[in-house]
Amino acid sequence: MGMTMDLILDSIVAQASPLVLAHHPISTSIAASLDNGPLWRSRVNGFDYHASTNSLVFYGQSFSPDVISEVIVSYRRWVTGAAPVD
Repeated sequence: MGMTMDLILDSIVAQASPLVLAHHPISTSIAASLDNGPLWRSRVNGFDYHASTNSLVFYGQSFSPDVISEVIVSYRRWVTGAAPVD
């Protein structure tokens, strides 16, 4: 039951994420930083990508509504005739 609840909660958090990517990335190529500091891909203290919502979710990071934070995300994506270069 614990694993099922974790999956349900992860899905809810991913749906609520304000950081939706413009393109569908190659998942292993995603890198992120918060206020010029690198973030690791971790569900304890970092970030993770959710393909179902094409969004990033941050774990263990403190964000304050009164303070502007800079998040930078880079990734590679496949470019084809169906998804040309911007």
